[in-house]
Amino acid sequence: RFREELGMPPGQTDLTLPPSSLAEQLEVLFNERVPVLSVALGDPGDLVARVHEEDMLVMAMVTTVEEAELVTERGADIVVAQGAEAGGHRSTFELGPGGEVPLVGTLALVPQVMDAVDVPVVAAGGIADGRGLIAALALGDSDAQVGTRFLSAWESGVFPAYRKHLLEAAQTDSVVTRAFTGRPARGIRNHFLEEYLKEGPEPLAFPLQMLATRDIYEEARARDEGDHFLLLAGQGLGMLKDGQGAAEIVAEIVSGAEATLARLAGEAPAGAG
Repeated sequence: RFREELGMPPGQTDLTLPPSSLAEQLEVLFNERVPVLSVALGDPGDLVARVHEEDMLVMAMVTTVEEAELVTERGADIVVAQGAEAGGHRSTFELGPGGEVPLVGTLALVPQVMDAVDVPVVAAGGIADGRGLIAALALGDSDAQVGTRFLSAWESGVFPAYRKHLLEAAQTDSVVTRAFTGRPARGIRNHFLEEYLKEGPEPLAFPLQMLATRDIYEEARARDEGDHFLLLAGQGLGMLKDGQGAAEIVAEIVSGAEATLARLAGEAPAGAG
């Protein structure tokens, strides 16, 4: 029905996975001497040792303490603790019975991960301004990773309709679903998601669901139409602003963090009258 709404022909019924280009991509990273490889969406396995042979660091994203312990056993140098608020694909290694997804909030997950591993921990999920940055740093020896806030930056490359949804959506419009790609991901409710959840079939396994829906997403993007696109985003939507560049966003987060620290210390922030 989505294809009918967009005037598209019926989709393919025989889906074939394309050959993986991971090996070639890794060779590019090795040849370019990239200092840090960030991995997500599963157990990195023997890849960590291979990356270390190239004198590179490995940063691995996890969603539970158990996953954090596993990647550090593999040799990961940095752990990113992805809280339930984070946008995009959940980095959960294995789903529970019935496709259950562990959704531990950032403030609860990060300190537990820090207590369980002896490598630096980066907090991710729902951090979109200076207050969130200070909250992440207050958890201990951690840093912060910001994602959704930068989607609204003019450099991000999101098309206008996607940007409009980002700026108009509320935090309650951000939900975790398998409908977009077959893998649990947090995105914004739209026509595609509402109709799929109401009447659509059980999503195919990742990445087959993505292959089955990709032409719909490509058509929606070509038409600058967000009702049939996968609008991935986290719960910090209400803190996004239009017309900012990445550098301005970083500066605003830093100044907001400084003001928060000053307030906590009972001092007036710099420049206050």
